[in-house]
Amino acid sequence: YNRQELVAAGFSETKTAVLPLFSQQSVLDAVPADRDLLEQLRAEGTVNLMTVGRVAPNKAIEDVIRIFYVYHQAINPRSRLYLVGPHQVPAYSAALETLVADLSLGDAVRFPGRALGGTLKAYYQAADLYLCASRHEGFCVPLVESMHFGVPILARKAAAVPETLGDSGVLFTRLGYAEVAEMAHLLLTDKALRLQVVAKQRERLQDLSPSRIEARLEHILARLGILPARDPLPS
Repeated sequence: YNRQELVAAGFSETKTAVLPLFSQQSVLDAVPADRDLLEQLRAEGTVNLMTVGRVAPNKAIEDVIRIFYVYHQAINPRSRLYLVGPHQVPAYSAALETLVADLSLGDAVRFPGRALGGTLKAYYQAADLYLCASRHEGFCVPLVESMHFGVPILARKAAAVPETLGDSGVLFTRLGYAEVAEMAHLLLTDKALRLQVVAKQRERLQDLSPSRIEARLEHILARLGILPARDPLPS
């Protein structure tokens, strides 16, 4: 997605390439999950939907909230939505809080703020579904983190999200809140479908492993004459 913009801006196709971000899962694997938080999230007996990232307009968090509203009101009132990430646009954050109040969602929607290390790990381990409605992503690291923790992904087909997911996860294009909420319900309750989606996500995760990305980086550097030439990458 970003490469296409570079080429459109005049950069040579021979001097541009696609390189996924190196995974930081080893960092999360190395720290224990926040046990108290994890027990709290699981003890409530609710279905936990989550999205992770900056609370910013390009993330279209208002759409996530509206999808959740339909799910919470019409399908499963024993549910929570966790919007995990730093607040960087005060006016936008205020508008989201107003939306939550207008929809009478109360504490069903929670804004924990930035989460790192064991705290972030606890949120992923307690999540039942990762919901992404972002309109612009250059890569979207939380998608890879969700794959790693076995959380099924339901995401808007926009920007680089389809490229990051490959043929994994579930994408929606037309934003009908009821339809997307129903798809979320299927991913949460249809065990066969859920297992199939998670399995495909784990396959995709192998494509984004550090060893494969390192090999791709070496191939790119060799093509630019920075490293000795190497054999073509396997398809």
